[in-house]
Amino acid sequence: MFHLNWRELAAICVAVACAVVPARVSAQTIGDNIPKVIVSGSRFSEAYDAGRPIGVTVISAADISASGATSIFDVMRRLGGLHTRSNLFGTGDDTIDLRGFGVTGDQNTLVLIDGQRVSENELQSARLSGVPLGSIERIEILRGSGAVLYGGGATSGVINVITKVAQPGSRNVNIGTLAGSYGSSDLRIDGGVAGALLALDFAANRFSTNNYRNNNAADQENISGRLRLVGERGELALRIASERAHTRLPGALSAAQYAVDPRQAATPNDYADTDANHYSLFGTYRFAQADLALDVYRRDKVNRFYNDFGGGANQFTRSGSSVDGASPRVRVSAPLLGIDNQFVAGYDTARWSYRNQQAAFFPFFIGTPGQKSEADLGNANLTSDETGRQANDAWYFRNDARVGPVRLSFGSRREMLYQSTDNPFAFLPLTEVRRKLHAEEAGVAWAIDPRWTVHGRVGNSFRVGNVDENRFRFPAPGFLEPQTSKDGEAGVTYASGSLDIDVRGFRHRLMNEIMFVPATFNNINLPPTERTGVELAVKWRPVASIDITGFFTQVRARFRSGVFGGVDLAGKEVPVVPRDRTGISANWRFTANDAVNLGWQYVGSQIYDNDQANTFGRRVPAYATIDAKYTRRIGNVDISLIGTNLGNRGYFSYGVIGAGGASNVYPERRRGLFVNVAARF
Repeated sequence: MFHLNWRELAAICVAVACAVVPARVSAQTIGDNIPKVIVSGSRFSEAYDAGRPIGVTVISAADISASGATSIFDVMRRLGGLHTRSNLFGTGDDTIDLRGFGVTGDQNTLVLIDGQRVSENELQSARLSGVPLGSIERIEILRGSGAVLYGGGATSGVINVITKVAQPGSRNVNIGTLAGSYGSSDLRIDGGVAGALLALDFAANRFSTNNYRNNNAADQENISGRLRLVGERGELALRIASERAHTRLPGALSAAQYAVDPRQAATPNDYADTDANHYSLFGTYRFAQADLALDVYRRDKVNRFYNDFGGGANQFTRSGSSVDGASPRVRVSAPLLGIDNQFVAGYDTARWSYRNQQAAFFPFFIGTPGQKSEADLGNANLTSDETGRQANDAWYFRNDARVGPVRLSFGSRREMLYQSTDNPFAFLPLTEVRRKLHAEEAGVAWAIDPRWTVHGRVGNSFRVGNVDENRFRFPAPGFLEPQTSKDGEAGVTYASGSLDIDVRGFRHRLMNEIMFVPATFNNINLPPTERTGVELAVKWRPVASIDITGFFTQVRARFRSGVFGGVDLAGKEVPVVPRDRTGISANWRFTANDAVNLGWQYVGSQIYDNDQANTFGRRVPAYATIDAKYTRRIGNVDISLIGTNLGNRGYFSYGVIGAGGASNVYPERRRGLFVNVAARF
């Protein structure tokens, strides 16, 4: 881990920004913070159109500033209606569940930053905590769509975080700091400078907290810089980002431990470290009726874990992964048979590599050497050395046509997949598999009048087992079957100057859903499953100084058929999926310099993990939290007082049935009070 003081942090931000880059054009706004540019819908910048068949929720920078959110995941939960859970590491990179996929929600939701994939080919949540809120231009949420354009892992949708870029002739720097409960502190800086041809942007932060529980302290440092060369017909951009994190791991508590002291640590010696880097080159060129774009990128990451199992047993693990990829694509915008038409086609290629090394000490095995550390990796004390590779090559297209007030879209994707894995220490031979995957989508939207639009969409999507999921396959090694889903939704939207309403119903019918079963410590393909539900989002502006955002989501995640542990699963609930969720966030700007935000969220009960048969007899209890924020603006400085979980509600959002049928839980944070100061220059 490296440690930076304030001056070093600021100096490195500026230095990196001078060597690095923004990767997209900025958004202007129409009316009330509705972006004029959408990137996710076609993988190109395009004019905003609420009637597009793919519905998109847009959270603007102004929405983020007015909310009481302290992290990007707070924003998506409060304003986007997403369900999130703690990632058990304490870094703030919560797991995302967009449409009731439970513990694999983050594996079924694709996350992008500036249109580039950051979801990893491992069982880890996308790392977004290093993106300062002040550096975000907007967040786009595409529900139930994205498989044709982006490939696997997008069944429940796509989230695209789009960051700010400096405008020509502008210079700006934003500096902020947050401090408060549980020893939390966050120092951040972001900004940019742009001339006629060159633009520089940078962002950095250093976050530290003890968190609510013992042995759950986390330290994280992030830095990124972007440099863009802009011409009349295109741009060329380079971006570099780096992340370092150290976290302590408190482990799960039994029901008895939770009742006595929810702050205690079950694993007081466990910890994890992460080092990650991201490099990308982006370019576009515009012709009269066609646009060309190319992304070239590399990501690498190293994770280190120490686990103390007690009784003298311990293990040190180091896993490393890297991915290299490229995505050339073209968009043609030209009339076809007299009809407004847009055609997008592209090719995605990626090469993943993975290595997991372990040194374990179990004193009950004769001849096992002593306690392990990182020094034992790579020598005779190594007990496991797994490698894995994956190659993806895909062609895709999507066509979007307008016939009067009706928009029609359809698209297809064909992908070739290669995977291999090897672990000579476990006497497992090299195994490999090749697969052909596909996704299709068709949608329609009819603008009945300027305010009302009805829309519908059908399609199919897929997900393949990632490298971590394929590692845990017992009793015999092998690759998981690809998860496939038949997807459909229909809805209606209403948009006026003061009231926006979006309501839709959806269904995902899955085959071979991939899930980890803690009871057998094994990843399996589940019997047929289904998600059905309804989503309602409302934004109301009764007067200029007040805006209210509300959402309601009801999901039924059920097994359609099959047997598990001798129990007929038909009609049983899929674990870790809340039945109902709702939330309200209200902003009141009662003077030109004073604003208040109030937020309330409710999450319904859910089945414990590892209870596929629904026989445990208890559910993870429902819970509700209240948050508030007051902001006072003094010149170019905003001073905010923030309260989270003001009711001091004791709850947990994840519970699992362990050995012997006992429940194990991971307590969430109680009441928190914070002060945030942000200055703009």
